[in-house]
Amino acid sequence: MMRGTKYLIVAAFAGALFACNEPIPDADVQAAKQAIAQAESAKADKYDPDNLSKAKEAYRDSLKRIADSDTGNARDAALDARRIADLATDNSRKKVAEDTTASAEKMIREAIDRKAEYLAADDLARARAKLEDAKNALDQKKWLEAFTDAENSLEAAGRAKDNAIRKMAELDKAMADAEDAVRRADANEVVKEFAKDELAAAKASLQKGLDEKKKVDDPGLIQADTADTRNRLAAGAYAETMKLAHEAVNKANDAVRLALEREREFYKKKAEQKMDEAKRLLEEIRKLKEQGLIKRQSIPEPVVPEGETTGLTNTSLTNMSNLDKYNAALEALKKAEETYTNENFVTSVRNSEEAIRIARLVKAAGQKQSDAKYYTVRLIPEARDCLWRIAGYPFIYGDPRLWPMIWKANKHLIVDPDLIYPEQKFEIPPKNK
Repeated sequence: MMRGTKYLIVAAFAGALFACNEPIPDADVQAAKQAIAQAESAKADKYDPDNLSKAKEAYRDSLKRIADSDTGNARDAALDARRIADLATDNSRKKVAEDTTASAEKMIREAIDRKAEYLAADDLARARAKLEDAKNALDQKKWLEAFTDAENSLEAAGRAKDNAIRKMAELDKAMADAEDAVRRADANEVVKEFAKDELAAAKASLQKGLDEKKKVDDPGLIQADTADTRNRLAAGAYAETMKLAHEAVNKANDAVRLALEREREFYKKKAEQKMDEAKRLLEEIRKLKEQGLIKRQSIPEPVVPEGETTGLTNTSLTNMSNLDKYNAALEALKKAEETYTNENFVTSVRNSEEAIRIARLVKAAGQKQSDAKYYTVRLIPEARDCLWRIAGYPFIYGDPRLWPMIWKANKHLIVDPDLIYPEQKFEIPPKNK
């Protein structure tokens, strides 16, 4: 750089000194310098380094000759520098245009591989059109024009590729979401019971979507007379697949929502029915209680079927009197009403069923007693009633030795079997017991 500056100073000095001789070729030197700068901006250092190097050498030679007062040869050297630099520029622009055109062609192929022909058709069409313009410009040796068109083609092709990739990613995600939504709905037992039709519709939409997506993944599956028709149908398959995927998600979610609503209404109604049944049973028991048929006497507890759960175990019921069982049934009904108020209908049903189960046991015991044979102790001075004499009556057992049967059946009334009172009412159990 210092050396070049020196040559320019020398050239200026020589021009002043030899003003009457041949003028110094300042304009030619400047033109050569500008031509070299233009070659460098055209990337001649990459595409035509030999000519760029020759141009620079000729330029330096022109400066040296000016310093040596050899103005004639200095002009020739400057003109050579400019000519060679222009050639480097032209060669570089050609190669840049050719390389950019090749890059655009490559990008278009990549976009097509990514299904841009039907997922980003507009951008791909622009890329193809600009590529054709670039090739025509190359044929006409219009390098700058060819480069500009190739750049535009490359940009459009890249956009087509990116859009196609994005759309396929969106489609894959939409289908994955649809499969997940349907799978979750299908795994929900409530949905299977209360929204079977809606679940089937969601599955149908998903299957249709999967079938349509096959056409997007492989357009060769589409029967078409021309490539354009096939691409148009593939684009339609993409839109239809997206629609079906969203439809499957919505239907699956609706199935879950409707199933929960229907389950709630089902158990709400069932809870009301069970509470009504429990109330009817307990009202019947209340009447039996008023008749003195619900006593503090235990009765055998039947075995609960396997898998059934209750609030009270068989053992605890066995150890309870019928009156206590009646109270337990009332308490279970109260819990059923409370849980119903809190809209916990499933628990309300369970509580009502518990009340019903216990109430049926108590009712059965009360009805058994209402159907039983009774004897009221009489006041007979000459032959007072006793358990021995009562058992011996022909209309009782006809056998006084069976008196313990009466005693055992009425222990809640008889403290001492030798001491009974007039007007006491005893149950007379069947003789075969």
